[in-house]
Amino acid sequence: MLTLQRSGNVPANFRLDERTLQSTPRNPILLGWLKQSKDQKGQRFVRAISEGTRTMLHEMSEAHLPPPEYQVTDSETIVTLRTDPSRHERNSERASAFSNMYSVISNTVMSGDWRTIALSTLKDRLSAGGWYIDRLAHGRMTAHRRGTEFSLPDAVSKVIRLYPAYTMTFREIQKAPYLIVDYTVEVKSILSLAELERRGHSIAAFEGRRVEAKTVDGWQSGRIETVGEGAARVLFTESATSETIALNNIIPSLGIREVRDELKDVRFDLSTEIKKRSLASAIASARKRAETTHLTVQGLAERVFPLKVGPIELGLSSEPVRLDMSSGLIPRTLAEPVVEFDRKHETSNIRDGITQFGAYDHPHDEIELVPIVAFGHRSEMQALIERLKGGKFKYKGAERTFGVRFTYATIAVMSPEEGPLETATRILGEHQNWAGDSSLKRLFLIHVPEASFALDDATSPYYRTKRFLLEAGVPCQMVDTPTLINPDYKDLNLALNIAAKCGVVPWVLPEGMPDADFLVGLSYTQHRGDANTRLMGYANVFNRYGRWLFYSGNMHAFDYDDRTPRLAELVEDTLRRVENLSETPHVYFHYSARFSREDREALVAAARRVRPNGTYSFIWINSHHPIRLYDDRPESDGSLARGSYVVTTANQFYLSTTGYNPYRKVLGTPVPLEINVWRYAPSGHGNTPPDLHSLARQILALTKLNWASSDALTGEPITTKYAGDIAYLTAAFMRQGGTFKLHKALEQSPWFL
Repeated sequence: MLTLQRSGNVPANFRLDERTLQSTPRNPILLGWLKQSKDQKGQRFVRAISEGTRTMLHEMSEAHLPPPEYQVTDSETIVTLRTDPSRHERNSERASAFSNMYSVISNTVMSGDWRTIALSTLKDRLSAGGWYIDRLAHGRMTAHRRGTEFSLPDAVSKVIRLYPAYTMTFREIQKAPYLIVDYTVEVKSILSLAELERRGHSIAAFEGRRVEAKTVDGWQSGRIETVGEGAARVLFTESATSETIALNNIIPSLGIREVRDELKDVRFDLSTEIKKRSLASAIASARKRAETTHLTVQGLAERVFPLKVGPIELGLSSEPVRLDMSSGLIPRTLAEPVVEFDRKHETSNIRDGITQFGAYDHPHDEIELVPIVAFGHRSEMQALIERLKGGKFKYKGAERTFGVRFTYATIAVMSPEEGPLETATRILGEHQNWAGDSSLKRLFLIHVPEASFALDDATSPYYRTKRFLLEAGVPCQMVDTPTLINPDYKDLNLALNIAAKCGVVPWVLPEGMPDADFLVGLSYTQHRGDANTRLMGYANVFNRYGRWLFYSGNMHAFDYDDRTPRLAELVEDTLRRVENLSETPHVYFHYSARFSREDREALVAAARRVRPNGTYSFIWINSHHPIRLYDDRPESDGSLARGSYVVTTANQFYLSTTGYNPYRKVLGTPVPLEINVWRYAPSGHGNTPPDLHSLARQILALTKLNWASSDALTGEPITTKYAGDIAYLTAAFMRQGGTFKLHKALEQSPWFL
């Protein structure tokens, strides 16, 4: 079957790209009809319905095939041509695309909560077979074989063990049961409570922590209830009983940050080791991950399955599910989106486009920099600014690339008694009219020495200075010492960040996204304090061309229990600020933190207080799932090509955004985005099924609009990418204490880049 689509406001003549032609079934009649239609530039297009329907009907009849089927909606026209697969697929080879899903074979139809029971049964079988269960929660299990730890230096192995592990979960997709298996690495501390006490820790702080405790029956999992002198009371998970255990026989679970602290005196890069062992730091590692997973599943199929789940016996296929007609999971391919630069120049390669054609738009011709640099680095700061102005290599300088000149009056050097915050405070006090200047013609360029502070230390000069300037309404850009000393291959991105924060629009989509008026990226920052969890909600608004418009946030932090009404309040306030909002808009809300049905309905009610007749679609973009999509074609890196998507239900599909592509080699194995959609039509209008093809195009296009980097693409759409950037910053600000309040002058500037 070949489906041709016209989306959005595009007329019935529409272009058919080369990739789509290559992916069509090899029916010579269909391909012959498609190839005979070209415009004056030689590009192929599908003829208008008025002139093409008769031709298609004639050709299909001649081929003894069903006539074309037409489905016309407000946003697209779908033409479906049905072919006989037996004619061109009878001798075809197996599909090259596959997944990490393995078919579960049952002797009867399964119903009820079979997945939970099956996972519990699998856990018991693995435990009896020499596996250790790392965790089991929310329908997903992580486990590793005992005695398979990786080799580590002696000083490190006294603190931790690293194990090759696997996550496992049962799912039902298109009414077919599957076991999904993915490879990972588990980091396990082996420090007992007694050893941690000797290392200076207050063991009372470990109350409530998950532990492994040694009893007369061996090691068991549990939680610490209370801690006393030389012993602690442990509640065991399996038996739900408590027992007092000596501190040297209790090993608490430590987080990665705590493990790093215990290894701070050892010359060992834990992050690099984890990336190496988890296959995240190698090019084309998708093949090795697929092979590793496949070998493990073969062992499960032979030695662990079948499982007895009540009267049902579950077997397991040892072959991964192929993405083809037999599974009903068929990859569909989208063309790579292009973006528009100055004077309507278009290209899919962003770095080439911005350096050749220049920025799409700039509100003013000059940006004044206010440089602040540490003592002893004045000459490097001066050289860096000249580099940003004049460029090097392919970067042609700020004026030719972004249409703005970078100027500065003087370079402020921090005194030995001052840090970046104190110097910025002093300068802003001397120029009080700079604070809250909504013209965005000025930016503080600040060198922040990174020594003696961890990257996520909220008390570091980086976060304290940035917060001060953002709350004062002054754009700022931080520069670390390595960039200051050698800006090679970093100058373009640095200039891009400066320009975008001061109102320059680097690039946009050349055509509006179909059936979308505005897009809103919703998110919130969580901060767990001593008493309860505090949140701050925020939204980023984009138009249908992907152009970032403004930021909107709750004024004060709120308790977790108040999340739903406060986010609804945020949605209502945000939509009231949107200019040129029609009476019947279609607004898409994108988010990466899952919202409940109650949350969505509250947000819809809030939106309808602004536009009662609007259509509101909620798009949950989930990257924390176990599904991987592979491709064993020899020319690929082992991952499913970027732009491919696989539909699993009427409101869900998986989209490959960082898979095999000509723009960037990806380290590790790409994780496809799981896209879930809920559509709320106006009262009196039926809720038609969501258009997943148009939505896939929308999400893929939004991965091309990251103004934080001149890279050709990002792994997620900017709607949630920017939300994540804001969450990271505001979480650090909230750890400093108080509520972060962005100055209104910066709400229409992408201050978070």
